[in-house]
Amino acid sequence: MKLMPFGTEKNTLFGAAGSGSSGGQIAVFAGTYYYPTNSNVMDWVTISSAGDASDFGDDLQSRYFGAGTDNGVNARGISAGGYTTVSPASSDEISYITITSAGNATDFGDISTARYQFGATSNGTNERGIFYGSSRQIDYITISSAGNSADFGDTYSESSMLGSGLSNGTNERGVFAVGYRGGIAKDFIDYITISSLGDGADFGDLTVGRHSASGMSNGTSERGVIAGGDTSNVIDYITISSLGNATDFGDCVNSGGERTRGGTDSATDNIGVYGGGYSDATKTIETITISSAGNATDFGDRTVTGSGSRAMANSKS
Repeated sequence: MKLMPFGTEKNTLFGAAGSGSSGGQIAVFAGTYYYPTNSNVMDWVTISSAGDASDFGDDLQSRYFGAGTDNGVNARGISAGGYTTVSPASSDEISYITITSAGNATDFGDISTARYQFGATSNGTNERGIFYGSSRQIDYITISSAGNSADFGDTYSESSMLGSGLSNGTNERGVFAVGYRGGIAKDFIDYITISSLGDGADFGDLTVGRHSASGMSNGTSERGVIAGGDTSNVIDYITISSLGNATDFGDCVNSGGERTRGGTDSATDNIGVYGGGYSDATKTIETITISSAGNATDFGDRTVTGSGSRAMANSKS
């Protein structure tokens, strides 16, 4: 793998972990699936500057339909689970990267049960990561400490697949658009209190039932966004601190919708990005201004084509 030159350029593009500056806000997309193979490629963008992604490094496995999260400005990104086509199987692997330093992923530990098609989020610098869905069990990790996940509780109602997660950072609420249950795309939204072990609970409903959406938020500013999914181009928003149904935000760039795209954000700087997609030739990254309802715009392209990516950023406080 050939990495970009560092030195002065590293300081400009990657900034310093914990700096909170726009120059330090990096989004990393990990993995993809493009028939008939999947990829372990990770690539990155500066969230505040539209443009094409650059190579970051390689994940431990070629896998897709996993979940990604991070500990915000502490700059550790997490990839969990997924599906590998090398010897077809669900993965229980958790890997990590330092978002501010390009390079290959490192082994973190294992999820309690090998699985794919689930959502993840965290409480930012409070260091707890959550994996929600695909099985009834909710798992958690301490992002700063490598090790296996532990039991958090059970998902609300029944098991769900193809969901997405977001949170209000250190305000401790995790929200999940749960997606797909019993062979039907659902409009369910669930939530948990990240700092307190327990079961998921009902938050409200999406405006349109769908699965495989992308979740983003502006952190402690309390707006969560669920973009696209399945064949829908709808973008919804919620106020994370207030239970209730979602409201229409706007539309994705692709009028037919895109699914299984990793979504992340610059937190209180209000930029959301999500990249890749299910269409055969899709590597597009789209962007929104989280605090202002409206349609998404084109940001640039990933270095690889396909769907099923995970995303993480060094943004949340």
